[in-house]
Amino acid sequence: MVVAASGQVTAADIFAGRNLFRKQLPKILKSYALDVVQQKGRWSGLKREPQVTPAQAKALLTDANRGKLQETARSDSTANYERRGRDFDLFEAAPRSGMGGLMGGAGMMKMGSPAHQNIYRKR
Repeated sequence: MVVAASGQVTAADIFAGRNLFRKQLPKILKSYALDVVQQKGRWSGLKREPQVTPAQAKALLTDANRGKLQETARSDSTANYERRGRDFDLFEAAPRSGMGGLMGGAGMMKMGSPAHQNIYRKR
């Protein structure tokens, strides 16, 4: 899911599977709506584009794959990572390996593959 405000791509959420996306969608939509309301002054200051293009969305996703992914936290079942660039911040949660290869629940995720990536364009 790619998010835009004031005609500019501002964020993206990528999920390992449809079931996890469906489960998280209401929470994510509420979060982005609250962000726009709380940051109204910041968003209104952005240059308005007539319409967000697929190229703008692709640029955020491409930028977010540049640089080194750093592990920031770990539990028995999950590892959290982040990648920070000049124009973006990426946060990722992935099931940890060594638990039998696949993790059930949200559509059978492969170990080490991210369950969820959240990318923000820096303003």
